[in-house]
Amino acid sequence: MLTNEREQQVIALCQALIQHKSYSGHEDGVAGRMKRAFEEQGYHETTVDGYGNVWGRIRGRWPGKVLLLDGHIDTVPVPDESK
Repeated sequence: MLTNEREQQVIALCQALIQHKSYSGHEDGVAGRMKRAFEEQGYHETTVDGYGNVWGRIRGRWPGKVLLLDGHIDTVPVPDESK
């Protein structure tokens, strides 16, 4: 369960992300914002590779299984943004 403060942080991040156009091959704005979010949350490592993929790593305290979350940040153009 998220605290109210954390919930507001997640909402603010989502709002910031959707304000950037992220057409395939032009995800720089979203990638930069994601990297900054990872850094603000204290991730141990953050990287944006040459393809615009954003990697964030939080090292665990104990040996064991690893959890990988994968998502897409690219979108397709909207034919008529006025609609």
